[in-house]
Amino acid sequence: MTRGILARGVLVLVVIWGLVFGVTAWSARKKATPEKVAETLDLGSFSDWSLRDASTMSEDERSQRREVLDDLANMIQALDLRERSEVFANPDYWIIGSRLSTDEGQYLVDRIMGESGKRMLEMFDQLDPKSREEMIERAVRKLESGEGAGQLARLEEENPALVKAFARAGGKLFFKEASVKTKFALLPFLDRIRESLQGFGKPDLGEL
Repeated sequence: MTRGILARGVLVLVVIWGLVFGVTAWSARKKATPEKVAETLDLGSFSDWSLRDASTMSEDERSQRREVLDDLANMIQALDLRERSEVFANPDYWIIGSRLSTDEGQYLVDRIMGESGKRMLEMFDQLDPKSREEMIERAVRKLESGEGAGQLARLEEENPALVKAFARAGGKLFFKEASVKTKFALLPFLDRIRESLQGFGKPDLGEL
């Protein structure tokens, strides 16, 4: 084997491995993480529209903010339940939520819920009342530990009777009729219910 052939072979290998490492690094940057969600929660460029008249919002403004909300929702949906807990424990997430217009808040909640969240509520509502209460109690215990304690406090501050009402009225109907602020407070709670449901959900409802 000549030195020229060997050099070309080494060069080809360097190029191939460079491409491999480049793709790996690009994939790592694209992967949704709680840290990337935190980077997207740029409070400095997200003004408060919570009390703003919808008629004063230009289409360009709506579009720019919708892009941010889509990025947030896509990343949060890609996270596992443990990582979502980190997002819900981030104060900036709740500040962003408080700055949304009613329509924006509803849009973001619906996107974060997704189809799996809707299936979870359907599955929850199919349980008998006693099983629903037991699952609610389990979710509360999970939230009482670690970072979840702050999320539970936020939920109880928003509506002290919320947990009992949720079990009694059924999740799907209650979630539909709740205010956007209450829905934001419910999202971490619903994740804890989802954890409990994953153990014995009906196969025909699909994976949660």
